[in-house]
Amino acid sequence: RRAKFSSIAPAGDRYHSGMGQQAERVNLDMGSVCDASAIGVKKQAMTSAEERYRTLLDASTAVADQPTVKAVLRSLRGVLSSTSNLHGAELYVLGDTAESLQVLAFDRDPDAPSIKAGTRILRIGAVAQVLEEQKPVFLPDVSQEMSKHPELAAFAPEVVGRSTYLFPVSTAQKRYGLLSLTKLQGQEFSPEEVELMGSLASHVAVALECALARDAADLYQRQVAKERDRLKLDMAWGLSDRY
Repeated sequence: RRAKFSSIAPAGDRYHSGMGQQAERVNLDMGSVCDASAIGVKKQAMTSAEERYRTLLDASTAVADQPTVKAVLRSLRGVLSSTSNLHGAELYVLGDTAESLQVLAFDRDPDAPSIKAGTRILRIGAVAQVLEEQKPVFLPDVSQEMSKHPELAAFAPEVVGRSTYLFPVSTAQKRYGLLSLTKLQGQEFSPEEVELMGSLASHVAVALECALARDAADLYQRQVAKERDRLKLDMAWGLSDRY
């Protein structure tokens, strides 16, 4: 009888044993939850990365298929619409003296300020910072920056409260200017959007470089044709003089 009773664990031991098993089950359950949460975060990060990659591929196609820089901006804004609600995109290029820039092309909402192509801005403030540091600059209220530029100051009241990012537009060979991307009033830029837009600004730089090369080639062909016509005319006059 004594042996029979000695094989039975005391109540306290049974209690602690039960609590230990329950704790192990809780730990296992918590581990499963943490693993599931980590997997979910990983999948979400992978999905975000895949979306950015697809957007970049779409942007590359958009750039390759468009004949003009203005068309490139329109296509890029359309590509970005899947991830960001932009109010406008404007491309500013450096002038001959590099002390000012002018609007080369733009794509905006109908209610955006009617800033015309050729409008000049000074190389000061945030504009100078972008060009010198070759890094994006965030403007929480673009109207404050616009008020510093004489040809933009009149439009500043129309964009109060709208945030803008300025991105350098450069290639390995040359610095061309900057790309201005503006959001609707009260909307912010996410880190993912900034990373993506920076990559797209590089696409714009390549498109601009190609467009300038095409323009130079067209100008050269026109000059060659003009010189050929002049030589033909000189030859015709020379022959007429001989007879």
